[in-house]
Amino acid sequence: MLRLVILATCLTLGHFADHDTFKNCSRVEFCNTLRNRQPFDKYAVDPSTITIDDNGSVKMTLKAKKGSDLQLELLALVDRTFRLRIKETASTRYELHDVLVAEPQLAQ
Repeated sequence: MLRLVILATCLTLGHFADHDTFKNCSRVEFCNTLRNRQPFDKYAVDPSTITIDDNGSVKMTLKAKKGSDLQLELLALVDRTFRLRIKETASTRYELHDVLVAEPQLAQ
């Protein structure tokens, strides 16, 4: 009997909750904007550039329909994680060094 009273109390409290305090996608601007956005294919993988090294790293070029191409590098690390690096191929942008405490160890 006590369980039934507790269950009824919980159901009643849940029914009377103020649902206006909870956000859903219709009340969040970026969610509402991105939900109706059509996908676009700005880049495509060039199959002739895919290479896989002995240490398991995968490299490929992403060809741009407009703008500069990208170089993608996916590295398998020791702790079962991956490192993804993307660089512009025709760019001389400055790359930050000493960002990581040490270079991650590659999986063998």
